[in-house]
Amino acid sequence: MRRAAGTVALAALLLAAAPSGTAGHPDHRATEIGISRFAFTPQRLEIVAGDVVFWTWNGPDLNHTVTGRGPGKTFESDPGVAPEQVSHRAGDRFADAFSTPGTYTYLCRVHPDRMRATIVVAPVDRTAPALRRVSLEPARMCRRCRRPGGRLRFTLSERADVEVRIYRVRRGRLAFAARRRFSGRRGRNAPRFHVAGLRPGAYQARIRAHDDADNASRTVRRRFVVVGR
Repeated sequence: MRRAAGTVALAALLLAAAPSGTAGHPDHRATEIGISRFAFTPQRLEIVAGDVVFWTWNGPDLNHTVTGRGPGKTFESDPGVAPEQVSHRAGDRFADAFSTPGTYTYLCRVHPDRMRATIVVAPVDRTAPALRRVSLEPARMCRRCRRPGGRLRFTLSERADVEVRIYRVRRGRLAFAARRRFSGRRGRNAPRFHVAGLRPGAYQARIRAHDDADNASRTVRRRFVVVGR
């Protein structure tokens, strides 16, 4: 049994014990499972390899264990305690880290027929999104026309956020001017590209995609011109 007062220290210990390259991954996180009213909530949890899971006894029923197994490991909240002797206090916590992808099943040894749950561990995503067929159309964008700006066209290999950093080009030098962000779906995308707030002149756009695991695509550069009308 691990009490709430030691949660921060325990989390740091579990993160440090995770395999190299997982504990520092942006997608790594701590996830909570509640134990209450003869149920684990959520009953099915999907996490990423290296994540830490915390179980919290919320009550009012507190005579439950967390007893499970999966690829290469077992975990037990009350080792050596007979089912009839299991007793917790509200707020008690148990934690474990899951470093190997696969499916883990667990139950309460006191109520094995009523309380069962599953944790599915996915591999850490290390694949960067592919950003292709990038264009800014038209190359000359009107700032004060009926339909100002233009379109940013691109294709993505997966859902990702696309960031555009805009630099003004003057006498061969670049000066940061603005930033645009777009939510992209897998496949073709063509969001409106607004030039409001940009002065007439030549610009360079640096375009990059980031997925949910913070993997980044290569940076694509495209030039465009803003005109007054």
